[in-house]
Amino acid sequence: MVGGIFSSFTRNPFLFPRAYVILNSCIPFYFSEKRLNKQHEHKRYLLIAGLGNPEAKYDGTRHNAGFAALDYLSGKWGIGVSKTKFQGLWGQGEVDGHKVVLLKPLTYMNLSGDSIAPLAGFFKIPADHVIVLCDDITQNPGKLRIRPSGSAGG
Repeated sequence: MVGGIFSSFTRNPFLFPRAYVILNSCIPFYFSEKRLNKQHEHKRYLLIAGLGNPEAKYDGTRHNAGFAALDYLSGKWGIGVSKTKFQGLWGQGEVDGHKVVLLKPLTYMNLSGDSIAPLAGFFKIPADHVIVLCDDITQNPGKLRIRPSGSAGG
């Protein structure tokens, strides 16, 4: 049984579907002609990374909300996240004709860039085509915040 602060996710069955709807509506924007650099036009990828911590003691906790959100998206989009490389589990597929890479870094959250940056570099994904899903301690459980940039502190 899942308890504690993470139970708010199970009490709010609309949180991950809401994130799914928002991300689905963002994908056409990320691939719009105005945003694409002509030299990278053939590389129309979007990277979505769900953050968490790899230890079992974090399973089912708010700290692994990014992993849970990515699992939800993976299931909805039919993209398996089982390849191991770049210090994480990842998979790729298409959403509405656009290439999407999903990543679960298996580093601790504060080292997630050690997984995200090499994978983005491999696929030549620019920083503005990377979306990071994670828990934000400054937000109440079950709330969703979207912003175009962040920092080491969130």
